[in-house]
Amino acid sequence: MRKPSRLPLKLLCFGLYGLVLALFMRTELNCLIRHFTGVICPGCGMSRAWASVLRLDFWAAFHYHPMFWSVPFLVLYILY
Repeated sequence: MRKPSRLPLKLLCFGLYGLVLALFMRTELNCLIRHFTGVICPGCGMSRAWASVLRLDFWAAFHYHPMFWSVPFLVLYILY
């Protein structure tokens, strides 16, 4: 018997995470980890990096977060 696909559940989780993140970015709480612990999290700068990629400014993207290029591979790995 074939296992049911978990892809819709994963997409829903990504969507909800994105929605929560967008809501927090609209307030002064840009990064929850940094806000509550005072430690810069590994993802800090990732949003600005991808905004730079969308403007085709790869140098600025690398400046904001040197690992910005790894996100599509990570998403593909999680989804499949």
